[in-house]
Amino acid sequence: MTTLAAALCVGFLTTWVASAALAPKPSLKLDRTIATSPFAGSSVSAKDNEGMAYVPKDGSIWIADDDARSLYEINATTGALKRTINGSTLSNTPRLGGGGSAGPDRSRDLESLAYDETNDVLYAFSGSCCAIGVLPTAYRLRRVSGKLQPDAFQPLPGSDFTAAGWNPADKKVYVGVNSTFQSYDFASNSTGPAFSVGGVSGILGMDFTDDGKDLLVAQTSTTVNRVAWSTRTLVSGWTMQLSSFGLLDTRAVEVVGDKMYVSDGYDFRAPGDPKAHAIFVFSGIGSGGGTPSPSPSPSPSPSPARPSASFTETPSSGAAPLTVAFQDTSTGSPSTWSWAFGDGGTSTSQSPSHVYASTGSYTATLTVTNSAGSSSSSQTVTVSTAAPPPPAEVPVSPNLLRNGSFENALHGWSTAGRPGLRLHQVTTAHSGAYAARVHTVDRSAHVLALRGTHKWTTDPERKLYTAVLWMRSRSDLRLVLHLREKVDGKRVQDARVATKTTNSWQRIEVSLTPKAAGSSKLRLLVTAGPAHDPSAVTVDDVSLTAS
Repeated sequence: MTTLAAALCVGFLTTWVASAALAPKPSLKLDRTIATSPFAGSSVSAKDNEGMAYVPKDGSIWIADDDARSLYEINATTGALKRTINGSTLSNTPRLGGGGSAGPDRSRDLESLAYDETNDVLYAFSGSCCAIGVLPTAYRLRRVSGKLQPDAFQPLPGSDFTAAGWNPADKKVYVGVNSTFQSYDFASNSTGPAFSVGGVSGILGMDFTDDGKDLLVAQTSTTVNRVAWSTRTLVSGWTMQLSSFGLLDTRAVEVVGDKMYVSDGYDFRAPGDPKAHAIFVFSGIGSGGGTPSPSPSPSPSPSPARPSASFTETPSSGAAPLTVAFQDTSTGSPSTWSWAFGDGGTSTSQSPSHVYASTGSYTATLTVTNSAGSSSSSQTVTVSTAAPPPPAEVPVSPNLLRNGSFENALHGWSTAGRPGLRLHQVTTAHSGAYAARVHTVDRSAHVLALRGTHKWTTDPERKLYTAVLWMRSRSDLRLVLHLREKVDGKRVQDARVATKTTNSWQRIEVSLTPKAAGSSKLRLLVTAGPAHDPSAVTVDDVSLTAS
């Protein structure tokens, strides 16, 4: 985050003077998206953007990638990859004051970043989510031979900081998780008293405005709130909902002058989608702080500048027939809009919708014009074959599982004792707020497994028991749903059904009638494989019913 009086916004050449007042409500514009899968001019792709920090001295955005166990430095304007700091480098980082290197278990859950501009220090925080042996850690990066490099780590005492930011007003690093904030000092490895802000929960990212008077907080799932830091209260009218811009999972937020950079952590976009883990760059947030005040009286309009075309498309992919809503986000006050949808269709509306009837990849182009000239921008729409309709839902008896929707954290579920696996709660749910994801963390795992650890159905009656779950995976895996009957710990029967996973949610069901009714127990197990590093499967809405 920058504290420059003149922020370097576009190409870091355009001077912008910070305003001390906010408009009553934000007028957000999506200026552009920065691709990270892959990065511009590179074959390297980010896998799970969890944290961001801006380093104005280098004109760089830093990204913390959870799944890849890496830190990336990119050009804040072009998105070009400058440098990668991988897990092995972090593993070799020495502990502050001595005591050995960090080792591999401290970089498995990179979550947040904060840059201290006064001391030219970047802090990276990893969490403990969600497997035994993953250790929460704070890394310090200091400048060596002109580049920021890891030079020390501190073992965090059970903390899990999903968000971090440096306040230029009091020169402190603040961290956040769930619904609480607190300060953090690396040298003493200590935190200040925890506090909350009314209306703020599910904290995933945070950063301060240039004057330190306001805090922007990225929350589950597509919301950014603005907080007046002096009063620890939400700024009225400044709850920004970003789903209309095509952003699906807000993970990190970073203030760069009068721009707001927000990373998308959604894991299941179609292959090749340019918005996969992209960074969305918005204007219209201002960079000053304090109590909102009315906008000043308008000054005489200058001569118009040439417009700059940009737009969003929602959705950017899906099954035919696909209706896409195009939202104009152009700047420079265009007076006319001309759309070519790539399938022969056109429009002159500012923000039209268009139906793609056939499968294929189409290039949608917007050309905007005013008296100073014109500008064009293009994006791709991918239309796939229509998916078959889901099986008809049949009324069933109440769910015998206590946490089949994973809304109560991960209580009652485990990785069945399989090594090399990690289980954690995610926000990319089939329904509700949460789902469970199992993925590999090293090459010792050959099969992904998810088991209900307290989901025994004791002494079932002689009824038909049916297990149902919804699942999806970015990898091509063979998933098997098992419903097992046991007597005195010995397996009596194992009903199971298998299917191939896809990137879309699928329903899978298996049924069993107990052979030893009155003396047996039933249990659920999900396996998927063969697992390759990395592999992952997401599961939601698991139920066990009797009829």
